Amino acid sequence: MSCIFFTVLSHYKYNVKVITMQYIVLFFQQKISFTNNFTSINIKKAPEVNRTL
Repeated sequence: MSCIFFTVLSHYKYNVKVITMQYIVLFFQQKISFTNNFTSINIKKAPEVNRTL
């Protein structure tokens, strides 16, 4: 009984790790795309900034 419980618990921990990793990756992808959009909007708004880059 305890063995089954332990395997279920370890499986649950593994799933939580995988889910949190996926959420972290998703969050970073969204953050990167947001910053890219933000910088592109700023460059479009201010061409003098684009010249200095």
